Amino acid sequence: MSQLPKDQFGSPIPALHPARAQDVSVTGTTAVNSADFGAAVQAVLLHPTVDMRIVFGSSTTTATDAAASPIIFAGLAYAFSTHGDSRVAAIKLSASSNGTLHITELE
Repeated sequence: MSQLPKDQFGSPIPALHPARAQDVSVTGTTAVNSADFGAAVQAVLLHPTVDMRIVFGSSTTTATDAAASPIIFAGLAYAFSTHGDSRVAAIKLSASSNGTLHITELE
């Protein structure tokens, strides 16, 4: 029997706890978080202060304005599985607005 909290249908809700936070300053070209996600991290919560595109990968990953990089919108929080990736890169959509990508690692 699962010890996880349950939804209204009685199904277990995966519960992850916050482990570490990182902030990425997104001011010009693509920016990537400076430290790898922790070894036990399964997902991340992303909260951008400006609209931006993101892509997951390694320390050499870059985000582009190309449609292949998904858009996340300012003021919302997004949960993503890391699928073993260690970093997230971001690029802002507006040339005139700098921003921050707040990252919360979830274990």
